Amino acid sequence: MGPAVDLTVVVLSWNTRDLTLAALRAVPTACAPFHVRTICVDNASGDGTVGAVRHALPDVVVVEAGENVGYARGNDLALPLVEGRAIVFLNSDAEPGAGALAHVLRYLDAHAKVGVACPRLVFPDGAPQRAAWGFPTAMALLHQFTPVGWSGVGRRDARRSRPERGADERTGAVEAVSGACLVIRRELCARLRGFDPGYPFYFEDVDLCARAWAVGAEVHVVADGPAVVHHGGASSALAEGATRLPLLTGALRFQRGRLSPGRYAAFTLAFKTGVVARSLVELLRAPLYATVRRLRGRRERAERTWRTARERAHFLERDVLRFLRAEPPIGAFSARRREGRRPEP
Repeated sequence: MGPAVDLTVVVLSWNTRDLTLAALRAVPTACAPFHVRTICVDNASGDGTVGAVRHALPDVVVVEAGENVGYARGNDLALPLVEGRAIVFLNSDAEPGAGALAHVLRYLDAHAKVGVACPRLVFPDGAPQRAAWGFPTAMALLHQFTPVGWSGVGRRDARRSRPERGADERTGAVEAVSGACLVIRRELCARLRGFDPGYPFYFEDVDLCARAWAVGAEVHVVADGPAVVHHGGASSALAEGATRLPLLTGALRFQRGRLSPGRYAAFTLAFKTGVVARSLVELLRAPLYATVRRLRGRRERAERTWRTARERAHFLERDVLRFLRAEPPIGAFSARRREGRRPEP
């Protein structure tokens, strides 16, 4: 019998072999002196990730999903294998610094009311990255995804739910934390039954934090310790625009659990028509905007304009009908909340 495990780190991968190996290799020093179990869940990568991990890191437990089942279902596959008093869900493109995860575990040990936490996140160049979010309201989503945002309506809600990039964060309570490196007490994760598999990609972390708050567990950012370097978007960049549909349907699912049926119906109509209208405008104006930005020497913004246009073209060509027909089911958690009952453990 070896020493008791203090925490389990779950790394979910999809076609990010080199980044996955770097993340897994960083885990032992990030958790020291605590004893850790490391699990790599692979969503049917085609780049040799499974073989590379088994060859280079034989102590890592590898779980093969067999297909790309998404973030929520993929991470949930590891739950029967976890040990210790906390679980770390770590993106494959996130590399924790020495002591970063140990610092968060000590924070949980010292703060009994905290059930979910996230360490300080930084970009590869060391610039601060958002680790905390506010719960997205209907107005915030209309501001972000529809032409309503161009009028300024909903700006305050949007800024609260999506803080400015580079803003300094302080240790303490927040509404939700990033899933790039989400640490949760094991007993709380079992009570919540992990991530909601109805979210294929995006909003799973926000939903989990909302459910944690609902059962009395606080969610905190732990910004006073070593950082986790998060490259960001490594797997989604490979999806060639296919992540927009799950992002939008995730927004609908989250709001369906928070709004009354009448308000949700009104929001859905405004959101769906607004998303399509804004996507069309962003696609049609891209050549002019990109040209002007390039002439002004803003090459990076010009490239970003073209990337956005390609994503919108993919959405309008392949996914728009599925989006317009989408009616995400309300989860058991949200149904109980509407009835005024606390979700069962």
